[in-house]
Amino acid sequence: MERYSYDSGRKHPVCSLARSTRLLGLAALTAAVLFAGCGTSNGGDAGTGGSAGTGGMDGDGGAGGVAGMAGNGGQGGYSGAGGEGGVGGSAGAGGTGGMAGVGGEGGTGGIVDPKWGVAEKISPETAAKAAKARVASDADGNTIVVWQQEDNAGTRHAWARRFTPLDGWTSAQRISNGESDVNQPRIAVDPAGNAMVVWYQFERKVTDLLTIHNIWAARYTPKGGWGTPEVIEDNAGTADSPEVATNSDGIQMVVWRQHPNGNGYKNIWGRKYHPVEGWDIPRTVELSSENSEQARPAVDANGDAIAVWVQKRDIWTGRYTPMNGWGTSQALTDSGTGAGGPVVAVDTSGNAIAVWSRSDCTTNCNVWAAHYTHGGNWADPVPINGQGESGGCLRSGFRQHGNGNGPVEPIGPYLEQPVLSAIGLGKRCAGGAEPSTCRAAVLRIRRRR
Repeated sequence: MERYSYDSGRKHPVCSLARSTRLLGLAALTAAVLFAGCGTSNGGDAGTGGSAGTGGMDGDGGAGGVAGMAGNGGQGGYSGAGGEGGVGGSAGAGGTGGMAGVGGEGGTGGIVDPKWGVAEKISPETAAKAAKARVASDADGNTIVVWQQEDNAGTRHAWARRFTPLDGWTSAQRISNGESDVNQPRIAVDPAGNAMVVWYQFERKVTDLLTIHNIWAARYTPKGGWGTPEVIEDNAGTADSPEVATNSDGIQMVVWRQHPNGNGYKNIWGRKYHPVEGWDIPRTVELSSENSEQARPAVDANGDAIAVWVQKRDIWTGRYTPMNGWGTSQALTDSGTGAGGPVVAVDTSGNAIAVWSRSDCTTNCNVWAAHYTHGGNWADPVPINGQGESGGCLRSGFRQHGNGNGPVEPIGPYLEQPVLSAIGLGKRCAGGAEPSTCRAAVLRIRRRR
């Protein structure tokens, strides 16, 4: 709005009227008083004009919309015009702020559709067969697969291949050396991605009834890749059936079956690896006067280890501490119970659960479990799938290689060993219940036919 100011050179309409009545006597005097602001010589001092009114403030812009892209704020109103001079003009009213723009709609979150990818061959191109694959992953999903595979000459070697979520599969790499047969590669990977692979490897044939094998190991680190494989057992006699476990700090325990000089009893041995100290010496886990087999280890956060194995159709266990080595072994089952396939897992506090299958070969085939409290004792075993739920007995059959001196493997219909996870073992089961009340959390059973 345009503002006007007083111009002394213009004649005000009222001033003209006063001058026209000056000859009217009293009327002229009255007009001079009333309109003294006309600036005539006879009208007295000029009155002060009213101050100009203050313009109104700009209106505030509207607030931006929420969720999605914010809408534009409304345009501020124009300033109000100042009042005219004369009697103090009223301030012009401020313009009204524009309305807030409406915010855009928020975007829809992505929906994950979990599914298996397309299967692909990861072993190298060869006419020979690959077998006995094992897999383990670190905390970031980096995964290593190991297996044994024959070359074109028929010699078995240990192979490995690594997968990362970012880059996918690396090239397959042979990790064993020498020209002798490799068997039963096993792997453990710690959360940082450091891996240990163990296997047993042919050394020499002594007689038709005795073949010597040794236990080998190869380590992998994310920075250095695969190290040179090395023999970790070279005792007299033959060794086979290695297994390996690790804790979160990369402390690993390897256990295997040792057959001294090809005669006598087969016992369980073990050897610890520390990422700073390296390999400890091989130590006997048990030296009984009965054959032992199917040993499996687990390592807790302190570097203590627990092993379970089968001895004369019963489940036995032993415990290792860095200070004292392997302690006295003890049986978890009664004599001759037909138990087999034991596995063990420990939590970060050192509590453990051992699980195994047991058959009386009449009507029942069950899975049993026993709980160990760190610093305490093993609880009595309990069946965790319910007696008689199997619907009949699956007899366990075994085949031994090397004319009675080689490794043992199950054959025929049998109840496979349970698969056990260490999650929540420190609490046993919800509310402190016995394992039989939470079997779904710790057990998966498969049947082979």
